Amino acid sequence: ELAGDACLDSDEGRRVELRELLAVWHECAWGPEASAIARSAQLATSIREGHLRALDVVERALSEADAIAVSTCGGGGLGALDGLLALNGIGCSEEKQAAAKRLSQAVMSYKDFKKQLQENLARLNELETLVPRMDNAPATMYSTSPSHADRPQPDGI
Repeated sequence: ELAGDACLDSDEGRRVELRELLAVWHECAWGPEASAIARSAQLATSIREGHLRALDVVERALSEADAIAVSTCGGGGLGALDGLLALNGIGCSEEKQAAAKRLSQAVMSYKDFKKQLQENLARLNELETLVPRMDNAPATMYSTSPSHADRPQPDGI
């Protein structure tokens, strides 16, 4: 049980780091400077590769959660996890129920991370089709040209 607790503690740290990274990437893909990604092949490739690596980490984390569920709580893995939580103590110690609850929260987080990564990848694809690419664009998040808001607007707009 100590090994399971250590795994869950380590997993919480990994989720915190992924959550922070995803917040930054969300801003990159959906924020006001998102078109800068599409204008730079190098930047788009770098961000896409990062997303794919993170998606691999999330997939492995879900597999690890399944293995922990089997070793900590018995049964058939994540499919049995929700049923285990519904047992309300029947055949499972409080410690195992607490571990199952933490594990269930981890799985929910990883499923959310996976969805966010997939949405960001779809957004990157969308940006690349909408924004003309500049071959010599700087590999930075921020465009060197003035933003739309900084440009003078015709009267009446």
